[in-house]
Amino acid sequence: MNKYAELRQLGLTSDSNSVTNVMSQVSANNIDSLPAPKTYLMKDISVSGSGNSVLDSYGANLLLDFQNYMPHSNEAEIAIKAFDDSDMTELALIDPVIAGYQALIKRLAIMSVPKPVAQYHLDLLNGISMSLFNAQALRHLDTDPVRGLSAIGLEMVGLQKTLTAFSNIQSYFASVGVPFGNK
Repeated sequence: MNKYAELRQLGLTSDSNSVTNVMSQVSANNIDSLPAPKTYLMKDISVSGSGNSVLDSYGANLLLDFQNYMPHSNEAEIAIKAFDDSDMTELALIDPVIAGYQALIKRLAIMSVPKPVAQYHLDLLNGISMSLFNAQALRHLDTDPVRGLSAIGLEMVGLQKTLTAFSNIQSYFASVGVPFGNK
């Protein structure tokens, strides 16, 4: 608002280039000031030994936790539908998605992680953390549209992080000849 007042004092509110530049600057500043997803560090996970039995147990637990807690709905699709329907009460459908991500993060953070896959597990945890952040931002798209729109931009980043980490874990299992998730 202050920037617009400055333009007005300078008589530049009718200059579309000046108004566009100020709006771009204000939008960029608003996006830059948004909170970031929680980033987990190696000290935040429980790293254990290695060996086939440890890997086997980890793989089975990881798959079970994903099966039990990974949301079956997509927060971005819910938000887009709410926007298309002009019914922001539909954003409440994101609440179970948020709860699922929170439960999965809690499980991933306390899980005993074999040392050889610790970095991949950490990447997985941070990918899910980004998905949680996005879901929480999209849940409040009606009251904080700037944050919600930035979350839409990060949606694919979080998904890609998660998929890459999961793929790396699977690849490690294959490289050492341990079936992934069999227990």
